[in-house]
Amino acid sequence: MIMRFFLVILYCFYFCAIRSQSASDSLAITIDELEKGFLSKNFSLLMYQYEIEAVKALEIQARVFDNPSIYIEQSIYNPQSKRYFPAKTVYGDGTLGQNQINLSQVFSIAGKRNKRLKVAKINTQLAQYQLYDLLRTLRYQLRTSFYNLYYNLKTYQVYSDQISAIEKNINAYKEQVDKGNISLSEYLRLSAFLNLLKGERRESTFAINEANNNLHVLMGDTSLKFYKPLFFQKEIIIDEKVLDLKSMLDSSVTSRSDVKIQEYLTRQERANLEYQKALGVPDLSVAGTYDRNGSYIQNYYGIGLGLQVPIFNRNQGNIRAAKARIKEGELNQQFYKVVVQQDVISAYKILIETNNVYLSTDKTLQKKFNDLLKGLTDNYTKRNISIVEFIDYYESFKNNIIQLNKLENELYNATENLNYEVGKTIIK
Repeated sequence: MIMRFFLVILYCFYFCAIRSQSASDSLAITIDELEKGFLSKNFSLLMYQYEIEAVKALEIQARVFDNPSIYIEQSIYNPQSKRYFPAKTVYGDGTLGQNQINLSQVFSIAGKRNKRLKVAKINTQLAQYQLYDLLRTLRYQLRTSFYNLYYNLKTYQVYSDQISAIEKNINAYKEQVDKGNISLSEYLRLSAFLNLLKGERRESTFAINEANNNLHVLMGDTSLKFYKPLFFQKEIIIDEKVLDLKSMLDSSVTSRSDVKIQEYLTRQERANLEYQKALGVPDLSVAGTYDRNGSYIQNYYGIGLGLQVPIFNRNQGNIRAAKARIKEGELNQQFYKVVVQQDVISAYKILIETNNVYLSTDKTLQKKFNDLLKGLTDNYTKRNISIVEFIDYYESFKNNIIQLNKLENELYNATENLNYEVGKTIIK
């Protein structure tokens, strides 16, 4: 008696430990909590912050002036006195040495520095819009992965409920088969249907794992926790009259960061053209020289100006290339706007069509599913319906519920896709 009591206590401790471990292996989280967390944890966003810093550093570099150059010359050997590195300055004693110092500075003209700085500033703005576009894309992936995980888990539960009910029947019928009350073929057919459901449930786990893995990557989470989405479903009301397609098309070409990227790429080429034209103008070099014992007087001071003569190289090739890239960028910008607007139209049509199908679907079936399942099982147990009818009804119920889950998932994803294509939140 004492031993049995001791075993019961051990079993209770073991069961509690299992429950605790299971709870620690999952993390219940809402979509808002995910969005707040991934801004500070996503590796792609964190890495791109350093790219922004690097581009800003290049903007600092574009501001700086060229360094001056200094040149020093000392005579090595005087063959008359046979002295190395002679330094005396007295004429006629055979120990005369020469020293020369030259200091020069290059001055950029034609506004090269300002034009170079303008290109660097545009590169910084371009990097900022690339960061915004990355954030827009990652946010879309995060939200759709959350919905995919939620609805695939619901589908998994549908399979589990059906499998549990059929397993009870199979276990009850096994003894009846041995007694000859139920035919072996009916038992085998029910077993085959059970294996089919288990196979379909196993396939649903692939979609669950994929969505869960996507969330882990987006969150920069290296733990083994399983995300359990907390989602309070609300009815999505899509009113075609409120969704102004023309307004969304106009907003897409002004709000989307990738459209801004194309615009700034063209600006970059225009600024580069101005810079390349400035590079065709030669820089001015100013130099000051001191020479001891190397000129017509003992101590020589001089100043010099240097300027390349632009006869052959006027940077004409780079200027021509920059002009061609501007034309290419302008055409690409127009093409990109057409693509963006067509993406918005496509996303709008998909949302409207999905919503129409969703509205025409009987959503009360999902709430009645467990009752229908129990009634179907009872009728089969009482032999009111045949095995063929039983499996057929099961398939119908299952397909309807799974299709409804899939349709709701597609509807939420369609709203996210429209928000993504427009570039701002149209439907919350």
